[in-house]
Amino acid sequence: MGSRNGSHVNDKRVTKAALRDGDFIELGHVILRYRAGLLSSPAAGADLDLPPSEVGDLSTLVPSLAENLYALTRIARAHIPVLLLGESGTGKEVLARNVHAHSGRAGPLVAVNCGALTASLLESQLFGHVKGAFTGAVRDEPGYVRRADGGTLFLDEVGDLPLPAQAALLRVLEENEVAPVGGTNPIKVDLRVVAATHKPLDKMALRGELRVDLLARLSGHRHTLTPLRERLEDMGILVRDLLRRSKVPGASELGFTIQAGKWLLSQPWSLNIRELSQVLGVAAVLADGPLIERAHLVERSLGPLAPPSEESVVAPEPEEERETAPDALRGRIVALLEKHRGNVSGVARDMGKSRVQIHRWIQRFSIDADAYRL
Repeated sequence: MGSRNGSHVNDKRVTKAALRDGDFIELGHVILRYRAGLLSSPAAGADLDLPPSEVGDLSTLVPSLAENLYALTRIARAHIPVLLLGESGTGKEVLARNVHAHSGRAGPLVAVNCGALTASLLESQLFGHVKGAFTGAVRDEPGYVRRADGGTLFLDEVGDLPLPAQAALLRVLEENEVAPVGGTNPIKVDLRVVAATHKPLDKMALRGELRVDLLARLSGHRHTLTPLRERLEDMGILVRDLLRRSKVPGASELGFTIQAGKWLLSQPWSLNIRELSQVLGVAAVLADGPLIERAHLVERSLGPLAPPSEESVVAPEPEEERETAPDALRGRIVALLEKHRGNVSGVARDMGKSRVQIHRWIQRFSIDADAYRL
């Protein structure tokens, strides 16, 4: 190993070293991560040479991910439903749009955040209604399903759909028709469904929280997205792409100091690519030169987000509110609103609090929850 500025393995200066899987190597101004057996399979290695046109704007240096992405683009050309599984922030909507782009379907992609639907109007929002169906129904409305006719219906956080809506959605998938609220005749639709969730749908089905027949219909092809902490080999690709897409002037031309690069590779990234995007956006604004420095990278990670225990799901007493550090509490709520795209129910589940309490805190800290419903 040789470099004018010295070679380092895991921050230790070396002239030669035996490398272990996961070691970080610094060669001058270049940072590498060693992965043992990365190209152990000839088939896996070949996947790295896939033509860009075959995988769209989805890039990876991880052979297994490249293979899965290539399979997904092949599936995209068929009418098979796709179920995207993975943690929040891993890019499920980006992948859904890529599936639609490769599908050849002329209609639009209509994205629906199932967790943000209004409970009392859920079926009307999804399936539409006729004029006079209920108080306030002053005209016919097609609903999300009919708007996606000829295209793709993307059901984000499909695990948040209540059971009655699940039954109606199953009818759409089985019969290719939708019954508007208040209507007497079903309407034929031609659409492709892509669903996504961070929830364990198989376990939900066993508990009776999700219809087994609906899960079977949605699971035409399952694709699991890898969390960022398990694909650090792609950090350079992701950073380049996020800076190129940034609206901050000059962001695409920025580089990184060695310390900044090490920091990026050492974070848990519990909120995944969404968190990385936010961190880079702030850093691009703070950078006052050609390089992003460690000081420009503001930590936002909450660490691993464990689900609350049953005992913790209790409405807090007023003194609990006063004892919690306001800045830390506000930051956690904002981070979880980003994670759940403004879905207060999701925030409540992660914090082990009631929806009423979360709304109380949102009002107290003057947080606009709607701003996170992207």
